[in-house]
Amino acid sequence: MTKWIRSAQILNKSYTCQHIQSKFLTLGGSVSQHFYYTLSYKSADPRLLTRSRLHTYLTVRFKWWSINSGTFLRGSDTIGPYISLWSSPSAGHNLIKACPSRHSHTQQQSQFSVVCNDECVQVSFADRTLKIPLIWLRDHCRSEKFYNHNTHQKIPQSGLSELDLSPAEICLVDNNSAVSIKWKDGHVSKFNLDWLANNFYPGKLVSQSKRQYWNNEIVLEEGLQTVSYNDHMTYDDGLKKSLTNLVKFGFCIIEETPVSQSATQAVAERISYVLQTVFGQMWTFTSDASRSDTAYTTQYLGAHTDNTYLSSPAGVQVFHCLKHNGSGGETLLVDGFKALDILRSVDQAAFKVLASVVIPHEYKEQASGNHPGYHLYNLSPVVTLHPISGEYISLRFNPYDRAPLNTLSLHDMTTFYSAYDKLSKIISNKENELRIKLNPGTILLIDNWRVLHGRSSFDGTRVVCGCYLPRDEWISKARLMGLL
Repeated sequence: MTKWIRSAQILNKSYTCQHIQSKFLTLGGSVSQHFYYTLSYKSADPRLLTRSRLHTYLTVRFKWWSINSGTFLRGSDTIGPYISLWSSPSAGHNLIKACPSRHSHTQQQSQFSVVCNDECVQVSFADRTLKIPLIWLRDHCRSEKFYNHNTHQKIPQSGLSELDLSPAEICLVDNNSAVSIKWKDGHVSKFNLDWLANNFYPGKLVSQSKRQYWNNEIVLEEGLQTVSYNDHMTYDDGLKKSLTNLVKFGFCIIEETPVSQSATQAVAERISYVLQTVFGQMWTFTSDASRSDTAYTTQYLGAHTDNTYLSSPAGVQVFHCLKHNGSGGETLLVDGFKALDILRSVDQAAFKVLASVVIPHEYKEQASGNHPGYHLYNLSPVVTLHPISGEYISLRFNPYDRAPLNTLSLHDMTTFYSAYDKLSKIISNKENELRIKLNPGTILLIDNWRVLHGRSSFDGTRVVCGCYLPRDEWISKARLMGLL
């Protein structure tokens, strides 16, 4: 049996029952305690059209559900979420199934709405609105037909662009925490609203990592955050604290470590496997100039990042000073992202140059009895930004390894040198340097994509061991622990 709405308000003006009956809304009867609200647009008053959409503002009360401002379907016994239907007059006949709930809703559940037309579903949260194309929703269907939940891989669908993807039916399910879409081919997709918020553009990509940019004063005020060898190696909470420091500050310190290369390797492998590079896996070096690198001397070494000549630089660098019987040799650290923040605030143009201009870096070494010789070469910008959030991804800064500059025109070269010099001055500012004396038993792990490291000159015998860890592996560990 069909019932007509007895009263309505459209664009804040009262219209007669006949006007509503003839042009806008019919309310169908119940089916299995669900109500179907059918909107049929046969003709429309031009005053009701805005941006090619017909907005109807109706007030309807029924046993469980009511329709409020903008044809929102909302449970009358709740103050919770709702579905809203927007449709152009040409859309014809649309059907929404509203599933009543007798449960009270949390504040989080009451902060979203869902809107649908023939092209997209619009999900509105308290802080943002996502307009999600129907083709994206079908492509990201998590049903068993299109997603393998054992391998966490998609099962590809072909010809998506050729399908009629206008939904046959949409409803809220699972206590109004998810949206169910029945497609015209009969397939049903269900999407948790939190999942949509986290995975559709820009989604969680706009959230900033839990970093704290620092200079010398900030670190000294908070005090150096350290983790004991026993806690790091034995307890998950200890490992989490190490990774928390690595994410937050870009470095972490492990104390009370046995003074050996094997113990250093164990600390590193608690996080990830050791990366194989031209220097091997675990390495021990001193000032014997045995390799083609300034680190193998007693000279002052300015702040820099490693592996700028690789397409994917190492993610973490590990240092453990096993022996030093002289003076000097302090390790200096600089938060590269803090330096970028300073440059960005004082000279936006210079920052943009370093984030866009591509320059070469290289590592060259003659063959010897221990290795076959190398010439590693890479082209990259100094600064890499997240394409969506604009967050800093990496800083490649190594004046020692810059190759002949053959990638820039005369005009670009002038602006590049000016920008590079400005960043260099910020990095070398003593206020931005943190100096640490590494003693036997203390391991330093550095985020090589963020924090620059260097060393003061020294005398005596100084023996350091260490290794590199791959970026993806340590980031994966941090992500699994909820730190990213």
